[in-house]
Amino acid sequence: MQKDSKKDTYLNWHPNFRLSETLPDIKVVRTGFLVNFVAILAVLLALAVNGYREWRIGALGGEIGTFQERLDAGQRQNSANLKLSGEFTRQSKVIEDVNTFYSLSYPPLDFLIAVTESRPDDIAFQSIRYTLEKPVIKKKGAKPKKADFVNKYTINGMLQGGSADALNSINRYRNTLAGLDAFKDKVVEIQVSQPRRNPALNLFEFQITLILKPQP
Repeated sequence: MQKDSKKDTYLNWHPNFRLSETLPDIKVVRTGFLVNFVAILAVLLALAVNGYREWRIGALGGEIGTFQERLDAGQRQNSANLKLSGEFTRQSKVIEDVNTFYSLSYPPLDFLIAVTESRPDDIAFQSIRYTLEKPVIKKKGAKPKKADFVNKYTINGMLQGGSADALNSINRYRNTLAGLDAFKDKVVEIQVSQPRRNPALNLFEFQITLILKPQP
């Protein structure tokens, strides 16, 4: 006898109310490629940062080189300027000394003419020297006064005769120099050295120094 098949059919114990099309997708997603992507991105970022640093270092090196060239050029120019400044200072000092010389001294030619024209026959000149002595300034920044400069004319000469005759001749010439019109009211002092015998020449050597007032 055939069994009833309806007895073998079972119904669900509760109804299924789920809407399958609205449920989230819960399929398994593989994330291995994401790890590789992040690793590659990190490598590229590191390379980019390193490349930027190298480029920046190179750029800074170029700028440093440019600044160093400018600095070297500036130092050379500064050295040249300092050299010119030093030369200018030296030349200015020379010009200042020349101006001082001409403003304080008497015309040397007038002196030479007066001295040579008044020279006795028994006296010969070896040298005639003029010096303008600048006073010593003790106070810093102070300028020397015109009256403090000393004009000196030094005559080195020689003559024949004995020691007494030589001394008398030198003294006579000293008095002659003191009375010259070229030195009138200008002589402060006339210094005469003791005659010295020169055995090789058999002559007496002497020195006369005229100290004059500075030119007003």
